[in-house]
Amino acid sequence: LRGICYQNRLQLENAVNDLRKAATLNPSDAIKKDLAHAEAMLKSSTNERIEGYKRELARNPEASAPCLAIARAYQGLKDWKAAEQWYAEYFNRTEGSPEDVLQYCDILSKTGDLAKGETILRRSTERYPKRADLLSRYGYFLLWLGKYQPSRKAFEAALAVKSTLKEAEQGLSELRTQE
Repeated sequence: LRGICYQNRLQLENAVNDLRKAATLNPSDAIKKDLAHAEAMLKSSTNERIEGYKRELARNPEASAPCLAIARAYQGLKDWKAAEQWYAEYFNRTEGSPEDVLQYCDILSKTGDLAKGETILRRSTERYPKRADLLSRYGYFLLWLGKYQPSRKAFEAALAVKSTLKEAEQGLSELRTQE
């Protein structure tokens, strides 16, 4: 019911999330129909926003913010390839924040472009050497690429900055099973 309420208030992301949960708890035809309708509304709304950002880019081709907004919109639609392209366009125009780098690298892990993620994270960890989250994510990309020794260094550097970072602790644990 809360999902339907969100849908009626046009809070479509919340509606889709709640209806997905409802569908897993009770996969009835009615809930599946409500979910499909909310997903279609969300997709339509998101595509309209994307078109608006593209018009903004046409007016100001050097702007970076519309590229980031488009990337995040595609990310919300789980269109990983399109999100990757727009994040790349965004980073061609600006350095971006550490949070932007982490989101981009999440997309790159989904598209399988680990080498690109490693390069971006290496540059970001050089620029922000005290960001444990960047160091830890860099460790994972190195681990996934089979670069175990540099991966260990990245995880240890992350833990030196923030000793309680679970992601880095888990990374070291995974690394031990790979070595």
